[in-house]
Amino acid sequence: MKKATWLFLLLVLTLSALLAAACASGSSSSSGKPGADDDDNDDASSDDDDDTSDDDDDASPADDDDDDDDNDNDDNDDNDDNDASPVCDSSTCPSGCCNGAGCQPGTADDACGIDGAGCATCSAGYHCTNQQCAAYCNSADCQTGCCNGTTCEPGNIDGDCGADGNPCVACGAGQECAGGQCVCDAASCPAGCCNGASCETSSNSSCGVDGAACVSCAGGTECVGGECVCDAISCAGGCCNNGACEPATNNYCGVNGAACVACAAGQECVSGQCICDARSCASGCCNGATCAPGTDELLCGTGGAACTSCLPLGDVCAGQTCAPPPAGTWLDSSSGVMWQVTPSGNPFDQADAAAYCAGLSLGGYNDWSLPDINVLRSLIRGCPATQNGGSCGVTDSCLMSSCADVSCSGCSDGGGPAGGCYWPSEVAGDCAYYWSSSAVEYASGFGWLVIFDVAEIINLTDAYAANVRCAR
Repeated sequence: MKKATWLFLLLVLTLSALLAAACASGSSSSSGKPGADDDDNDDASSDDDDDTSDDDDDASPADDDDDDDDNDNDDNDDNDDNDASPVCDSSTCPSGCCNGAGCQPGTADDACGIDGAGCATCSAGYHCTNQQCAAYCNSADCQTGCCNGTTCEPGNIDGDCGADGNPCVACGAGQECAGGQCVCDAASCPAGCCNGASCETSSNSSCGVDGAACVSCAGGTECVGGECVCDAISCAGGCCNNGACEPATNNYCGVNGAACVACAAGQECVSGQCICDARSCASGCCNGATCAPGTDELLCGTGGAACTSCLPLGDVCAGQTCAPPPAGTWLDSSSGVMWQVTPSGNPFDQADAAAYCAGLSLGGYNDWSLPDINVLRSLIRGCPATQNGGSCGVTDSCLMSSCADVSCSGCSDGGGPAGGCYWPSEVAGDCAYYWSSSAVEYASGFGWLVIFDVAEIINLTDAYAANVRCAR
């Protein structure tokens, strides 16, 4: 009976220990879950207390030791709960991110995040932006190109042009990207001109072509073919002087964009033309638009009037008026040469003949001279071969003895129209040998003469004594 009782008590103790362990495990699980049912816990506790009371009544001293151990374990569990770090999650770190160090602001490249998520480390080319790792472009990351949003572009194309990490820009019409800048040049602006970096259509205010620098055309000029020019359209009221439009003056005379000319002395600019008139040529006469002195037999006059030729009348210009030649002189209207009517009367060698004429004062004139062979031949009449322009080859351009051929022998003796002399009737004297001033080329000491009674042209020694008729 005692053995049976002992075995029964041992069984009760074993069951009580198992129940106590189960209760302790259930109590721990219930306290770790938020929202557990308190009534159920109370019921379980009551049941356990009843069982424990029953067990305690029957327990041995060993059971008391077990209870003490359970109390010690409970105390240790309480201490562990008090020492644990706060949990980092969306409820405790809503505006940052969580890592081993706890809740972080979430704005650093090596700790980026929000809403209590795990902190992320942003990789190269990414930065923590708005608490998210995102691609990012700035001068530090994109030194050789430009930033197109968050992307670093090479910066060398017209659509994305830039450098030093500055924002990319799209080059406009007439521009190209060069060296990270939108520029205007000959390649990008062939039909216009460059105003800074802008390509301008060629106009009067921005004139140029092939990407040259624009210029503003001055007044009186217009842009034609990319150049500022002066023409009839731009300078209708003036004339053009080296591309500039000048108002018509004596120094710059012209109209309708014609080339400017400077009016000569004795002219003035009237309606864009240099003219000769009474105001510009008061002391002379006008030969067309030219002011002449008015003292020549061919151009005689004064007061800016039209010049008159006195030669058809056989007159001379005396006092800027046509008048009969002075006594002792005759004006040949065919040649314009004035002649001494009566020759020297004394024969001279060639050198003395020239000296005689140079010293002659006749008819108020002191500019007499010994005529050359051309002038002396102009006095011949009635013998075509030796008249000026005749077949005889002796002229001022051919003075060698070989220039004289048979045609220079003249005409029949005494057959001239003026009493047998081959000269005009207005002159007088012995129609024999007359000196010219022309020497024979390559025959030193010889000169050319005319024999007027036969109209012959010959050469003789310059020491020969012959007649002299001076001319002017």
